[in-house]
Amino acid sequence: MAASINVLPQDACAGLGRGVACLSQAGSAGASLELAIEDLENGVSRVALRGRLDTAGANEIDPGFRTIAGNRRGVVVDLAGVSYLASLGLHVLLLCAKSLARNGGKMVLLSPTANVEDVIRSSGTDLLIPIYHDVAAALAAVKL
Repeated sequence: MAASINVLPQDACAGLGRGVACLSQAGSAGASLELAIEDLENGVSRVALRGRLDTAGANEIDPGFRTIAGNRRGVVVDLAGVSYLASLGLHVLLLCAKSLARNGGKMVLLSPTANVEDVIRSSGTDLLIPIYHDVAAALAAVKL
């Protein structure tokens, strides 16, 4: 069964596919970053982000990532729709990955844009959170 936590407008939820429920959060209008979480099988979630993972975006997604880190075993973070990644965004991703690892889980990054991937690699974050450009490989990496 799939569930979703989001800061997506309701009309954008139609394209997410069967089994994904969208919930509107207060303050979502004008959000700089959109978040959709799809729960897959075996305790794995796919988190799709779209927009800017800047200070405002990081603050918007932090509660959702804390929830995921507390109750999932594997997380694939789809960064294909992220156009900008700031240090606070890296911080949120790293905290989630470390929390998952402490509980025996794993997080990977999927398909970051070229400029976002440059930030991830130049900061060394890819040494802690692997990057994949193939969905099947990313899902296989987090299945424990």
